[in-house]
Amino acid sequence: MTDVIQLAQKLVRFQSFGGQIEPVFDYLHAALSGHGFNVRLLDCAEAGPSPVLYAAAGEGKGGLLFAGHLDVASPGTEADWKNGAFAGEIKNGSLCARGICEMKGAVAAFVGACEQLLSAGELRGRVGILLSGDEESCVPRGLECGAKYLLQKGESYDCCLYGSPTNPKKLGEEIKIGSRGEIVFEITSFGASGHPGSHSAQGNSLHNLLDLLCKIKADALDTGNEKFGPSTVQVISVETENREDGVIPSRASAKVNICFNTNHRMEDVVSWVQKNVIFSSGQFELKYDLRHPGYYNYPEREIKLLQQAVEHSTGMLPHCGTAGAASSASALVQLCPVIEFGLVNALMHRVNESAKVEDIYLLEIIYKDFIRACLNSNGQN
Repeated sequence: MTDVIQLAQKLVRFQSFGGQIEPVFDYLHAALSGHGFNVRLLDCAEAGPSPVLYAAAGEGKGGLLFAGHLDVASPGTEADWKNGAFAGEIKNGSLCARGICEMKGAVAAFVGACEQLLSAGELRGRVGILLSGDEESCVPRGLECGAKYLLQKGESYDCCLYGSPTNPKKLGEEIKIGSRGEIVFEITSFGASGHPGSHSAQGNSLHNLLDLLCKIKADALDTGNEKFGPSTVQVISVETENREDGVIPSRASAKVNICFNTNHRMEDVVSWVQKNVIFSSGQFELKYDLRHPGYYNYPEREIKLLQQAVEHSTGMLPHCGTAGAASSASALVQLCPVIEFGLVNALMHRVNESAKVEDIYLLEIIYKDFIRACLNSNGQN
């Protein structure tokens, strides 16, 4: 059997960002096939060129589905990394590499757990694995496409475990049972070019855009509710085509990320932004993409079983929460209830991203205990 740390190192050494995604899928396809999984690469036009992998092992109806992604965030400047972003070296008890926290460490842990159960003849039911390669893209659609495929084929599951890094500081702190929705708006402001010293201020596209952005930021959507924290508005970029010091820009654009809680539907958020645009000076064009619709559920049986598995290995009883970033797990609730649990998230997407070797081993044990408990308590033989 492959050691889970060796598997994690192999996965993180694939530089799976910026369209370089196929090699890691090819590797895992072969590895899962060798472990007894029936593996398919799905043709998902919505996901563009990024593959979607679906693998299943065992027998029976229902069972447990694991979901995640194999693409990673850009590592940024390679020279900023102490040992290289994709070296996968172990230093001071931690495996350092881009993507180890989100979420190749969790993928390795679940695959390792399944391999152990299959090798020992202890898989008493069915497990599935669904992995996308477009999570870090502008509009991820891979898992949504995969979920639709499973529904069309009648591949039902009782619960999905999504391997996102849910723990703020220590393994065992939190199980995630919901996430806010996420919309990215692109706002373009149109004006007229001219000399800064003589041109009318009303024609400055950048001034009008900045005024609108300030208005959106100042107009809070809500203060949260009993399940979620406040909705958030973040300006993530502002650009002009102007490269001259002596010319007012005729066009300026910005992107705004809004994560919204269950106080709102997507349509409500769009209307709110449109209202701010209408009552602002200037001429604007508004486009938007729904990245994640958001979700909330409480599958009591699976939560209890996962809490027991986590407490057995870590001594900590994890609480259930909804904090943090929006999640592609929202695409899976059309298929079955979803819970999220993985590694520690404190260093994800950061330079020198790393995870403790001990945590990866513990996560493999937690996943194995959870798989066994889920299938046994479901009455599968």
